[in-house]
Amino acid sequence: MDAKMSLPGELDGEAIAILVLFHFHCRVQQTDDAQPCRKRLLLWLMDKVYGEQPSSPSFQVFADELKIALASEDDGQAQIVFDYLANMLSFVDIPDGLTKLFDEKFSMILPNYEQMGVLNTSDIFFERRSFFGLYFRRARLVFDSLDLQARNELTKSTRTWREGDFDRLDRATSSPGWQHDARLSAFRQYQLGLLRGDYTQAKDNMEKLFDFFAPGADHELHQYTLLHLAAFHLQSGSHPAARTVLQEAISLARSANDHECILACESLMNRILGVGSSLFSSSDRMQRHMGPPKTVRDASWQAQQDRHRGRPLTTIVHDLDNAVQLTESTPHGMPSLQISLELMDDAKRRDGNATAETAVELAQMWSSSGQGALAAVYRQVSCGQDTNSNSVLDSHIDARTMGQCQEAWKLAEQGRYQQALCLLISPQTYKAHSFNEHQEWVTTMADVLWLRARRRGEHQTLRILSEKLPSRKQRSVDIDVEEAVEAPTALVNLALQHLESNARGSVNAALDEFANSFKYPSELSTEERIESLLVKARNRLDGQQPMLALLPALSALSEAKRLDYGHLARTSTVLLAETLGLHLLLPRRALTLLEREVGSCLVGQDVELRAQARWTYARLLLACSTSKTDEELHRVLQWMTAAEQGEFCD
Repeated sequence: MDAKMSLPGELDGEAIAILVLFHFHCRVQQTDDAQPCRKRLLLWLMDKVYGEQPSSPSFQVFADELKIALASEDDGQAQIVFDYLANMLSFVDIPDGLTKLFDEKFSMILPNYEQMGVLNTSDIFFERRSFFGLYFRRARLVFDSLDLQARNELTKSTRTWREGDFDRLDRATSSPGWQHDARLSAFRQYQLGLLRGDYTQAKDNMEKLFDFFAPGADHELHQYTLLHLAAFHLQSGSHPAARTVLQEAISLARSANDHECILACESLMNRILGVGSSLFSSSDRMQRHMGPPKTVRDASWQAQQDRHRGRPLTTIVHDLDNAVQLTESTPHGMPSLQISLELMDDAKRRDGNATAETAVELAQMWSSSGQGALAAVYRQVSCGQDTNSNSVLDSHIDARTMGQCQEAWKLAEQGRYQQALCLLISPQTYKAHSFNEHQEWVTTMADVLWLRARRRGEHQTLRILSEKLPSRKQRSVDIDVEEAVEAPTALVNLALQHLESNARGSVNAALDEFANSFKYPSELSTEERIESLLVKARNRLDGQQPMLALLPALSALSEAKRLDYGHLARTSTVLLAETLGLHLLLPRRALTLLEREVGSCLVGQDVELRAQARWTYARLLLACSTSKTDEELHRVLQWMTAAEQGEFCD
C-alpha cells in the first residue's frame, strides 16, 4: 500500500476512532436484534487492533472498511454506528477536545471498582485484562504521558485524518514531534529486533520501554509488565535475569491479591527452575516436587522437560493424558478472556487449540518410541487446521508449525528429502511463524539438508552446512564412558549377559546398573545423548576399534530400552549385532539378537535403519553359513540387493 502505516503503539486518528467504537459498544443500548451487528463490530475491531487489517489512511477509508464488515446486517443498525462515530469525532473541532473525550467518555469503557455497587445491571464494560481492556489502558497511558503541545499535535493529526487531507497528513507524520518520542522509538526498535532475530537489541529496547512506562502505571499493569519481561528473558536464555524480574512481579501480585497473576508467575518460575538439570537420573530419583500443571500449556511443557531429562516415555504419556483430562474437566481449564458478549464458538475453538498443543508433544513421544502410525495421527491433529481462519490462536499456529517440522523430518528419514524441503518452505508453513517457532523451523531445515548430504557422502556440502547452517545432528559431544568398566574384557561379558537376558525376555540388571554408573553432559536432551553415544560407537567401529565401540553401543541400548525409545533401541541393536558378529567374531549370538528386531526395523519408516538392518543380517547369515549352498547364497544376495536399493531415495 502507498498509504503511510501507523507505527506500533502510536496514537493517531484511527486509534481514536477505535476507542470511540469501544465506547459505542459499552454505552449505547440497543435491542436484541442488534446483537449480530455487535458481534461483527467486535470481530472487526479485533482484526484492526491485532493488525490483521492494514491501517486506514483516512476516515473515509476507515468507514468504507467498516461498512464492508457490517454489510450483511441491517442497514439501520449499521447507520447508527456510523452516525455515532462521526458525531464523537467532532470533539476534535473544539479546544482540548481529546482530553474531554478521554476524561468524560472513554473513562466509562473500564469499570470503576469504587462504584461497582451502584452500577446498573445493563452496563457493559471491558474486563481490565481482556484483549480490548489492555489496548485501551495502553492508549490511555500514552495519552496521559503527552504534554500540552503533543496533545495539540495529536488533535491536529486526528482532524487531518478525519478530513482525508493526505498532504497535510504526510507533513504531520514526517515532521519531528511527539510521534518520534523515545518511548515509541524503543517499542519500534524492540519489535524490529524480534523481527530480525536480534534478541540483544530486542531485550535492551524492551527494558527501555519498561523503564518509561512502569513508573506511571498502576500496580496491576506493573506486575503484568514484569511478568512479560521475565518471559522474554526466559525465551532469550537469560535465566538469572528472568528469575530476578519474576520475584518482583510475584511480590506485586501478592500485594494486589491478583491470584491469576500469582498462578502465572508460579508457572513461569517452575519453568525457570526446571531449566538446566545436570544429570540423567533414573526414574526413581526423578520424582517431581512441583504440583500438577494448571494449564494445558504447562502440561505440555512439563512433558517436554521430563522427556529431555530422562523419564520413561510411557510414564510421560500417561501423566500428560491425565493432566489434559483434568484440565479440561475443571472450569478453570479455560481462561476467562470473553470481552462482553458470550462468544461460545470462541470458547470451543480455544479448547480445540489446547488439544492441538498436546498433540505435538504426543506425536514426538510416540515417534520416539517407534509407534510411527500413532505419531502420524497426532501430527495430523496439530497440522489439520487452516491458519487463515479468524478462529485460530497463536498457540495453535505454533503447534501447527511444530507438527509440520516433525512431519518434514519423518519424510527425510524415509529418504523423501525433496518433499520434506517443499513442506518446510511452503507458504502455509513459514507465513505463520511466530518468533518462538522460527528457530525450530530453521534447525529442522538444517537437519534435513545435513541428513541428505551425509547419506550421499557429500563432504563439501557437509562442510558448508557446518559453517553456514549448523544442525542439531552435527553437534559432536564426547561423552566420557570409558571409566564405567574395569577392563575391556568386561565389555564382552556384559554384551553376552545382555544376549542371554534378551533370549529369556528378562531385564538385565547389570546393564541398567552399568548405564547409570556414568554422567552425561547436561546440555543434551535424552535423544541427543543416546544419538551421541551411537555416533561415537559408529566412529570407533569405522576406525577398526570394535572393543571400544562396545561401550557406547551398550550404554545407548540400555538407555533407549529403559526410556522406551523404540527407534533408537533398534538402531543400537543393529549396531551391537554388527560389532559382535562381524568384528568380534560372534556371528551366531549376534544373529540371534538381530533376528528379534529385524522385523521391526523393516516395517519402520527410517530408510537408513532398514538398509543397515538388511545389510548386517545378510552378512551375519553369510558368516553363520557353513555349507554355502546356492540357496543360502541366493538368500544372502536378496538381502544385500534390498539393502542397496533402499539405501538412498530422491
